[in-house]
Amino acid sequence: MSTVDPAIASAARAEVRRWLAADRDAVRTHIVRLGHEEVASAAGAIARLDAAAGDGCAADAVEEVRRLVEEVHAPAQRRRLGIAIAPAPLERRLSEAAPLIAAALDRLAGDGERLARHVADARAIDRRLADAAAALDALTARLDALARGTDAATRELRHDEARSAFLRDELLPLLAERLVDVHTQQLVLDQGRLSLKLLIAGNDALLAAIDRARHQTVPALRTAVAAARALDRARAAQAGAAALETGVARDAIAAGVRAVRDALGGPNT
Repeated sequence: MSTVDPAIASAARAEVRRWLAADRDAVRTHIVRLGHEEVASAAGAIARLDAAAGDGCAADAVEEVRRLVEEVHAPAQRRRLGIAIAPAPLERRLSEAAPLIAAALDRLAGDGERLARHVADARAIDRRLADAAAALDALTARLDALARGTDAATRELRHDEARSAFLRDELLPLLAERLVDVHTQQLVLDQGRLSLKLLIAGNDALLAAIDRARHQTVPALRTAVAAARALDRARAAQAGAAALETGVARDAIAAGVRAVRDALGGPNT
């Protein structure tokens, strides 16, 4: 068995001595109720885990932006009547998708704010779970010390069969039962804390993705759209369109789309 803190052990021995002089029914009731407050607090903290999960809207919004940008960068193959259809030019795809991407980014701003509040709530719950875990650890140490003290008193009183039997046959089983209950609650609490830490880590990563989407993609998107508009104007004026087709404007469009895609962590193609 693990060692017991001397102060806890001393307090436990004193409590066992008081049990021997107290009303037996009162002692039984006292042991049965040991840790009820700590266990209830832990259960209450665990019950709040669902509140920290969020609604998944932020992840959906990031995926929507990523899908729109990926469709511009590498459009899916389309077929009609079994014949492959060539994708529209990059600048046209960008011009058509830009308003949709901008609207998705606006929605993402609100989703990110809600997610940030969920993360703050999750961290508060994590602190509450940590406090509950500490309380259960202290309760376990106390129950273990009481069980040791009761067992020692049983041996010391072996010539007093009545009191020895009371300690051995009644109190020790009650203490063992309480220890099992508390250990069970600790296991549940540990699993809850692990789940919450994974949730917080995932939401932190999602918040980082939202930050990139909002603050890195917007300038790149504006650059790409401006280049596309410049190319359209040049074509409309029929002045230098051929040079621009493969020149600076088209390069800026492609670079802007790639920058948006890279900021969102798009798949390699």
